[in-house]
Amino acid sequence: FSAPDTAEMSAEAAESILGSRGVYSKHIARFEDMQCLKPRYEHQSLDAETFMEEFGVEPGQVGLADDDITRIEITCYDNPLERAVRCSSRMRIR
Repeated sequence: FSAPDTAEMSAEAAESILGSRGVYSKHIARFEDMQCLKPRYEHQSLDAETFMEEFGVEPGQVGLADDDITRIEITCYDNPLERAVRCSSRMRIR
C-alpha cells in the first residue's frame, strides 16, 4: 500500500480503513465513527487527469477505470462533519 505525498492522512491511517464498510442511503451516511442522518450527495464525473491532479495517484493504481470515475461529496445537515467526506468510485450511490 502507498499513499501520495499530498495525502490528508498517513499511509498507516489509510491502510487501517481498507476493507471497512459504510452505509450510504438517502436517510443516513455512516462510516466508522462518523454518522449523518440528513446527508446530501453531490456527484461529479472526473476524468483521469483531474483524478490524478486531485488525489496524486492514477485511477488504475486504486482499481478505477479511467473513463468511469465519479466523485461523491457528502454534506451533512444534522451534524456537520469536520471536513467534507469524499469518495471516488465506479459505483453510483442511489
